[in-house]
Amino acid sequence: MEVSFNFWSILFLIVASQGLMLGILLLLKKTSRIQNIQLLSILIVSFSLMLFYYVAFWTGYSRQIHRLWGIPYSFSWLVGPICYQYIRSITVKDKFQYWHYIPFSVFLCFLLVASFVYEPRSFFQAAWANFNLLLVIQLMAYAFAIFRFNKTHSDHWTRLIGYLYFGFLAGNLTYFSLVWTGLLNPTYDYIISLFISGFIYSIGYYGFNEEQLFIKKKYSNSELTNTALRFLGNKLEEVMDKEKPYLEHSISLQELAEKVDISKHQLSQVINECFQMNFFDFVNSYRIRDAIEILKQPDNYNIKLNQLAIKVGFNNKVTFNNAFKKVTGKSPSLYKKGVHEMA
Repeated sequence: MEVSFNFWSILFLIVASQGLMLGILLLLKKTSRIQNIQLLSILIVSFSLMLFYYVAFWTGYSRQIHRLWGIPYSFSWLVGPICYQYIRSITVKDKFQYWHYIPFSVFLCFLLVASFVYEPRSFFQAAWANFNLLLVIQLMAYAFAIFRFNKTHSDHWTRLIGYLYFGFLAGNLTYFSLVWTGLLNPTYDYIISLFISGFIYSIGYYGFNEEQLFIKKKYSNSELTNTALRFLGNKLEEVMDKEKPYLEHSISLQELAEKVDISKHQLSQVINECFQMNFFDFVNSYRIRDAIEILKQPDNYNIKLNQLAIKVGFNNKVTFNNAFKKVTGKSPSLYKKGVHEMA
């Protein structure tokens, strides 16, 4: 079959090429937020590979590389995990969690094996509906996770990522619904490609400027001088040490700001610039400090970790375990064991 291009294939080929370059530029960017930038880069590169896959299919070039036909489709399984982990990494500074990528790895390995066992095009077409159904389920699961997380931890950047992700999900749902009902020819999947293109350009533009956008520009209109920031930082530490507001399970940014007698926006700036933390990590650092002191006391050898978590201000053991490991590099149980072995 002769390779042929039309307006749409040329347009999306340009977008895919630009997306690939953007992904590489993001990786080369010098930043203190390397995990965030890496996730953005992988997301953009994944989208670009998906567009290259669509263009190869539309133009007929995929028939000339039939053993790899459909492999780039597996990168659709990366979108949900990467968006979710990226939002969490810039909000609560989560570490990279590999288990989110197990479905992608399994699916990719399955396609690689199947492409050499079966005739790739006929196999993929036969299994197309089942693959897409599983993909939609995964996309919806991560949409729910992102929506729930953004309800309590979002800012305007993470909300933008959430909206772009919901747009990508909407594009997939619209396309697959029209195909499954027979209202659209499945070979003309321009709907998803348009959402992917919007995603690439939006994340590429804002993501490339994210370091400046959310550190330097975030407080560009603030009236707080460096001297005022240092004074308020000391005042905040005094409030935390004397009043121990972090022991309140549901302490919020607004409530802590009232105790320091400043606005919540000023408090956020003080925490970010004086302590290089977000609000949640700052509060949890005091809770973990108390937990460590309690564990060091011989009388507390038999204390249960869920009781300890509640005592220092956490709502549950899981959150306590994650925060403790982030601060100390060890789980509470392992730390407790080490302390008492040394005693």
